[in-house]
Amino acid sequence: MSRWFSVLVLCLALLASTVNAVWDENDHRIFDLTDALVSLKGKDVNFYSILQSPPTASSSELNKAYRKISLAVHPDKNPDPEAVKLYQILTGIISVLKDPETREKYDYHLKNGIPRWRGTGYYYQRYKPGFVVISIFILACISFVQFASAWAIYYRDLARAKEDAQLLNQVSNKTKRALKKSKKAGTAGSKTSLDEGSADEVPEIELPSPPSYKDVILIQLPLWVVSTIIGLVSGKKQEKEGDIAVNGEAEVVEDVGCGGCSNRARIREDRKETKAWKRFWN
Repeated sequence: MSRWFSVLVLCLALLASTVNAVWDENDHRIFDLTDALVSLKGKDVNFYSILQSPPTASSSELNKAYRKISLAVHPDKNPDPEAVKLYQILTGIISVLKDPETREKYDYHLKNGIPRWRGTGYYYQRYKPGFVVISIFILACISFVQFASAWAIYYRDLARAKEDAQLLNQVSNKTKRALKKSKKAGTAGSKTSLDEGSADEVPEIELPSPPSYKDVILIQLPLWVVSTIIGLVSGKKQEKEGDIAVNGEAEVVEDVGCGGCSNRARIREDRKETKAWKRFWN
């Protein structure tokens, strides 16, 4: 099952790359104009209907229709914001329909429908996400594939475990039947009870545990970063506390040593004074 899932993911990736390679800048311009026209006039309007012309109209007929309609919504004559937007859209539409290549592309999309998925390049150029958003998106895609693969592997291992359990049960049942026959025939001897006990003890098959969303990289990577930072901070704190303890012990030893030196000096001075007084009185 995991092999078929890998093949499916590969096919989807190839399909997405193919679709992304098909649409070029002219297609993207058509998509943008279509979205703007639909948001302004509704879903039932297209490039030809807004110009009040049939799809079979010639370029000269389309130009005449454009001049007629554009004069009514020109910003100098109609300052309404909606009219200004419509004028900009009409200018883009006539530029598409005047070029035979782009008009052919639009006719194709008009016949087959504007695609919902327009390629990664289209969305990247329009929205231009930052590094953080792209990183999260990539991690989310990897996590999705990882989670789906984990479930596929889980179901495969579960099926194998169930098959192994069935085989063990079948072997155990066959062994029990054979022991019963041998017991009736009286050929098993003293080993019959031991063999029956061993036949009753069927080893349990350990079933695989289902995967958890906590194991995907989108969850594990932030947890690893946080735990690493906490470990570094706590390690520096313990190192600093150790340095303070060592310095404190050194200061105590130094104080004790200095105190001993001062005591010896005082004893020597007292002895000198005692000898001096003795000489004086003698």
